[in-house]
Amino acid sequence: MKQTGIAKRVRAAIERLGKGGSQVFSISEICLELDLISDAEKRPVYNCMNDLRASGAVERVRPGVYRTVKQESGPQRQEVMWRLLRARRRVSVADLVELAGVSEAYAAEWLQAMARQGVAVKAGDVYRLVADAVAQPEIVGKKEKYRRIREAKKKALTALDEAFAAIVAARMAVGDIQEGDPNA
Repeated sequence: MKQTGIAKRVRAAIERLGKGGSQVFSISEICLELDLISDAEKRPVYNCMNDLRASGAVERVRPGVYRTVKQESGPQRQEVMWRLLRARRRVSVADLVELAGVSEAYAAEWLQAMARQGVAVKAGDVYRLVADAVAQPEIVGKKEKYRRIREAKKKALTALDEAFAAIVAARMAVGDIQEGDPNA
């Protein structure tokens, strides 16, 4: 998720003021740290703090006073799916959706990547583990896939720009045509 400019600045101020969760800080201190004076300048900080509180990054100690929350970093989605595949030896897309909490499309894509690499074999709706490496295999080709998508998008946008330029030129040519006297 890309952060906006104010969100990055607020997070940086929180890191300086909060000192890893050991200190409490107020919205006023954040605004002072960011040199925000007017209410209009402070409003985005309040909105950002509400978002941070909703996401669990900070907790409110009392009105206007917060502290950072240490967040446990759990296993990544791919790691959870890999553990499930290794433990069960056979999984379906529905199993991964239910147990790993991933989308159906993401689970299907991951299982297909495992099959392409020879780690799993598809048998009907179920994928069976055939090569049990201790470490999760790295999904290769994803970077290449996105590079091709970006190139195709760039070509399509270039073609649209050229088509737009041709339309503009055609409109100008139509406008330059002198209409003769219809009675002549």
